Amino acid sequence: MTAALQFRHRLIPYLYTMSVRATQTNQQLVEPMYYDHPNQPEAYRNKNQYLFGSELIVSPITQRKGYSTDMASVETWLPAGRYADLFTGLVYDGDRVIKMFRSTDKTPVLGREGSIVPLDNSSAAGEVKNGAPIPDVIEIVVVVGASGKFELLEDDGKAEEIDNVEFAKTDISFDQDSGRITIGSTSNALVKERTWSVRLPSIAADSKALETFTAKVGFKDVDIRVKREAKTDAVTVTLAKPVSSKDEVTIEIGPSPKLQKNDVKTRALEILDRAQIDHDLKWGVWQHFQEEGMNNNVSMSRLKAYGLDEDMLDALLEVLLAQD
Repeated sequence: MTAALQFRHRLIPYLYTMSVRATQTNQQLVEPMYYDHPNQPEAYRNKNQYLFGSELIVSPITQRKGYSTDMASVETWLPAGRYADLFTGLVYDGDRVIKMFRSTDKTPVLGREGSIVPLDNSSAAGEVKNGAPIPDVIEIVVVVGASGKFELLEDDGKAEEIDNVEFAKTDISFDQDSGRITIGSTSNALVKERTWSVRLPSIAADSKALETFTAKVGFKDVDIRVKREAKTDAVTVTLAKPVSSKDEVTIEIGPSPKLQKNDVKTRALEILDRAQIDHDLKWGVWQHFQEEGMNNNVSMSRLKAYGLDEDMLDALLEVLLAQD
């Protein structure tokens, strides 16, 4: 609960911007899937999942967890496209319904290619504060694979009517062809300088590619730190020093970046490691995932032959079939 509430606090830059959108356009922060997809029957059938602002899809899990998997699940419909789960790093192809399994500390939160989500990252610098001060440390989540843009809105809280608010505005964009992330100068800035970082969930990039990442403030090269998360494979690029809110920041990550292919073997091992099933059965299924070059149809048929219970089979099929 503590982690969830702290993450909600980190979401305030996104939540506030989406709340302004709701006031100005009547597009609410939380909307049913059929608002954007009125002609898709699946958008009406999957009633619990929702659009969370302009950038995300959330699929709450309201079922009890299963004994064999030690996880709970939810059937989720994904519109056409490709998506990355911001918490687990799993990549999904859309235009399908898929049962998603999560431990009790996680919820499926999916960003489509081109999604941009700004987060307060003050806690990463050990500066957690009560209330909602304008953050001077911001992390931008960018899901590569398609171009995207986002206008971050902030205000000083002094105006009582929205028509009287003089917003601080920061344009954030990602160009897929060039692989360039641009953080524009902030108009009517409320803080003099900021430390920026960019988190790239599930990006397909080896260590050599990460070494080619560069950043500029204006036309001047600046130092960056590049780090890959072991569990989710997200890559974070952090500017070494704060920069003036008047300056434009560009980060180059290489042309046409892509979302990675899921490491099915590692994901299956994570499921089997926590599984409450017979050890010989667990070992047999693990050996199945060691075989190379097996197509998904054959693999699925052979998994069914092991006699796994429905939850266990579906959890393994999630990681096997998340991508074509």
